[in-house]
Amino acid sequence: MNFSARSSNPIKAGEVIIKFKSGASLAGADQLQNGLQASVLATASGDALQLWQIDGMTTAEAIAAYQDHPLVEYIEPNAIYTLQGGPTNTPTTPPLPNDPDLSDQWGLHNTGQTGGIPDVDIDAPEAWQQSTGNTVVVGVIDSGIDYTHPDLNDNMWINAGEIAGNGLDDDGNGYVDDVYGYDFINNDSDPIDDNSHGTHVAGTIAAETNNGIGVAGVAPDAQLMALKIFDAAGTTTTFAITQAIEYATLMGADLTNNSWGGSSPSQAIYDAIAAAGAADQLFIAAAGNGGLDGIGDNNDLIPHYPSNYDLDNIIAVAATDHTDQLGSFSNYGATSVDLAAPGVDILSTIPGGYASFSGTSMATPHVAGVAAQVLSQDPSLSFQEVKQAILDGVDPVAALTGKTVTGGRLNAFNALNPGTTPSDNLSFEFGDFTGWSTLGATTIETDTIGVGPTDGTYQALLTNGSGSVDEASLESFLGLNPGSLDVFGNGNVTTGSALKLAAITVQAGDLLSFDWNFLTNELTPSSFNDFGFFTISDAFSGELADTQADFVSFGGSGFSNQTGYGTFNYIFAQDGTYDIGLGVVDEGDSSVNSGLLVDNFALLDSQSLNNWGFEVGNLTGWRSLGDTSVVTNSFGANPTEGQYQALVTTADGAAPEAALESFLGLQAGALDAMGNGDVQEGSAIEVFSFQADAGDTLSFDWSFLTNEATPSPSFNDFGFVVIDSQFGGELADTGSDVVSFGGADYANQTGYDAFTYEFTQTGVYNVAIGVADVGDTSVNSALLIDNLDLINSSLPVSQGRGGAAVSNQPAVLPANQLLVESPVQPQAPLDTLIDITGQSSLSFELTRESASDNLLSFYLTDSQGGIEVNGQTVLPGQAGYDDAVRERLLDVQWGVDDGASEIFELDLDTLNGQYLAPAMLTRGNSNKLVTLADSLQSQGRWDHSGNSWGFEDWSDFDYNDLVLTQLPGPEAVATV
Repeated sequence: MNFSARSSNPIKAGEVIIKFKSGASLAGADQLQNGLQASVLATASGDALQLWQIDGMTTAEAIAAYQDHPLVEYIEPNAIYTLQGGPTNTPTTPPLPNDPDLSDQWGLHNTGQTGGIPDVDIDAPEAWQQSTGNTVVVGVIDSGIDYTHPDLNDNMWINAGEIAGNGLDDDGNGYVDDVYGYDFINNDSDPIDDNSHGTHVAGTIAAETNNGIGVAGVAPDAQLMALKIFDAAGTTTTFAITQAIEYATLMGADLTNNSWGGSSPSQAIYDAIAAAGAADQLFIAAAGNGGLDGIGDNNDLIPHYPSNYDLDNIIAVAATDHTDQLGSFSNYGATSVDLAAPGVDILSTIPGGYASFSGTSMATPHVAGVAAQVLSQDPSLSFQEVKQAILDGVDPVAALTGKTVTGGRLNAFNALNPGTTPSDNLSFEFGDFTGWSTLGATTIETDTIGVGPTDGTYQALLTNGSGSVDEASLESFLGLNPGSLDVFGNGNVTTGSALKLAAITVQAGDLLSFDWNFLTNELTPSSFNDFGFFTISDAFSGELADTQADFVSFGGSGFSNQTGYGTFNYIFAQDGTYDIGLGVVDEGDSSVNSGLLVDNFALLDSQSLNNWGFEVGNLTGWRSLGDTSVVTNSFGANPTEGQYQALVTTADGAAPEAALESFLGLQAGALDAMGNGDVQEGSAIEVFSFQADAGDTLSFDWSFLTNEATPSPSFNDFGFVVIDSQFGGELADTGSDVVSFGGADYANQTGYDAFTYEFTQTGVYNVAIGVADVGDTSVNSALLIDNLDLINSSLPVSQGRGGAAVSNQPAVLPANQLLVESPVQPQAPLDTLIDITGQSSLSFELTRESASDNLLSFYLTDSQGGIEVNGQTVLPGQAGYDDAVRERLLDVQWGVDDGASEIFELDLDTLNGQYLAPAMLTRGNSNKLVTLADSLQSQGRWDHSGNSWGFEDWSDFDYNDLVLTQLPGPEAVATV
């Protein structure tokens, strides 16, 4: 059996392991070694097994050529293996090398040491674990290199065909004594740097690392070919440039760094770069530093050469600073500049020492170094593949959107690990914070804190205890204005911690979702109002929970109370690049701590949300808990639509009752009340945050399977539906009619039936479908689910959403009619805003279209539920909020007839800006405030029958029967 070509692990470039057959002659082995131009690095098994360094062909070519050789038993790559404690190729920061000035090289490893933002860097230490640029030759076309510099001398390329100092052209390449390269501006063989620029560039590419001196290079084992084209004053000629590019191609450089340019194109230079590309050579070029004013120009409009040449082997590079902002001097271009890299205050080598320079000249060698790393890791890659790996691996940066082709900044680790991006670790299942930035007291936990993770093995914990940071540092880290955290909460923030998912690019309609659990040791409710919060760039921010929330006691390590997990959902209204922040802070004191558990992040595009029929072949677009999977026709009846169906079971992996109720947003004991006994465990799937209009119909197919004796009155397992945290009905149980069948794992099934539900209220909904085990856990039941569908009442049936097209956009209403929907305050804004700037009052007509009680009160808030009081915005839950609401309530009284209307006027003297209409409603008593989020509980209807407020016929009040219409007139100029 031949394993020689099967390694899926990373491999040591240029190395093979070769095992000779028993009795193979030494002469034959030597002949084979010479054919591979190989040197023996090590031996084992009595010299029969040897590790070779090969030259002249790639590892793959060597294996293909010699795996069937009569002397060879096998030949295979020298593969790299990792411990299996977590996923491979994970960028955890390793121990740093001992270069003393590495701490000042923010572009390689940014901890905030220069006043910048942590992790705004290229992840060099993480990348060094995989590749250091070994054997790759980088031509530095610049002012020469100080090849005597102690941080560079061991990494100089040496022309093996040349004998130094003999005055002869030993290798016949047309250049005499070209040992380190050549000086094309002075036409001699000594490319020593007399300007400093080239040595600085060379140090960024390949300064020696872990040598106890100076700085570190991006590719510290690459070889530097010195191609001097600039004189001491920094000038050169077209001919010198052309000669240097042609020399690099002739002598086999893998890529060149070109930190130079101008506004004049040249055919000679163009042809030389094109010829380099034909030889599979990358050409990394600076985008330029603007014109005479030193302010960066748009290269799309004002071309810069050579970076603007339309040649596939060119990568054009802009410069960024330690906060991921484009350097003020840096050129840019949405179609002409590929990416950015660190280029402001870059420390590197110069002749005789070290210095910090700024420019796109400093950014370009970062990219050249990463190109060397990628090519060293896999020498078989073409220049196109190396370029694509670099461009695909950028970290998206908001400041670069529309400024570069990729909208991102260089990331070495990502370039070496195509397909491994921050989004792979949204649920922390790498077991670390890969892809996240952190500040303060942040750790990765399993199930030792609070309830267990809602997804996988790991969850993140943020605390305001030991290791947390001050308020100003936290606000700076999250990009918040000073004092913002005080406004979020209810007092003076002292300390806290946060994590951030930076520069996530989304489209309108994409969904952000995560689970959170607030923990505290404060007395609850507490005057020290610690709180957990979130931020979404400058688009939206608010509180998740605080020490006024409802808590349950638990025995978790470090904390005594928890809210239990809730889910936050946010649908982006606009295309863009956003930073997602999460944190927890201490208010008023710092002696009693709180924490925030976070898990199960999901960023789903609108297409990924459209997996209602499971035809993606997995549960993309769904949340799940317990034993859930997607199957074909191996269980019970065949799918009713397409090839796949979901299977939800009470078998191994099912969740305990408490965890299931938390996942479903149900009160403790609610599952027992649904069924017929004591629920032990179960599983569920949920489709979340989809838009439904009043009159839309939800449907899905289901089949209940069981191994319980049927009917089974004592072990009454059942399948169920939950709509927006309210029981939507039982589907079937072990008392239902079943038929025997020979399906895998289950003996009985009901067969497929259909569930339908009509929405009476326009809004955003979650729908969960699950199965519960009652009385025992030894005999299992299951539920098959397929063909979830949402039929829009305004469309023909043939245009229903069919389990595919899920609308996340607001309903389209007449221009003067305000959409009234259910907010999740303060976690998500409503979609309907009215602009009341400068208006003293606003008139509306409210029509009641069916029988209901005759008193309604309402008021307006901003997009976070806030009300302005004495120039300060007060949010729900903060001191003074209820009083502010009561001052602004407007009561509306009807007669008793259906279709009655009232015209009323709202005083706007104290309000300006855009406000939601309306945000909160009450009935009968303005001292009882009922948010829509609280009141729209049951099938979109007002149903507070569980509360003892004494209102008559509360459940008969159908909010969908209310139409709020803005009236024309001089005082009603606001538009929707």
